[in-house]
Amino acid sequence: AAVKVSTPVAPGLRPLVDIYGNYARATARVAERVLRKYGRGISEQQYSQRRIADLMIDLFVGLCVISRADSIIRSDPASATQVTDIARVFTHQARRRRVRNVRGLSHNEDQSIEALAGQGLAGDRYAIAAGSYSGKRLDDAERAITLFARETLDAVAAEHGIVLAPEQTRRNLLVE
Repeated sequence: AAVKVSTPVAPGLRPLVDIYGNYARATARVAERVLRKYGRGISEQQYSQRRIADLMIDLFVGLCVISRADSIIRSDPASATQVTDIARVFTHQARRRRVRNVRGLSHNEDQSIEALAGQGLAGDRYAIAAGSYSGKRLDDAERAITLFARETLDAVAAEHGIVLAPEQTRRNLLVE
């Protein structure tokens, strides 16, 4: 059912208010769907929580932008075009973020990038206790993910004629 916003706003802002009304209804449906999916286990779903929080933040900030724009337009009607354009740009950016966050709830790589707390990355030789230093327990402050840039491999090959496969660098992540 459509929700009608009864507070009057500047005419140029009305279409944006309607967008946020739709946004609020869609966000409620998404949050309900996630809660039904995970039930009490929702507390373990940090990625889903973050995406829903981002949806709520964009909704809140968007309504603040509309409110502020309406206030400015009422005090300075000559600024209506510029202020409405700014509110419209923010609204369209928020809409893109909303689509990305909603899509991310069901289409993501969350499980494949999940790090094992205190052990390293899933599947890493240290996570399965096959690394050179696996017998020594490191404090969390001593642990680190090591990165290696693809450009560095290319530069070593070009400058020194040494061709290394990414796995030969013994680094956790190759950045391209």
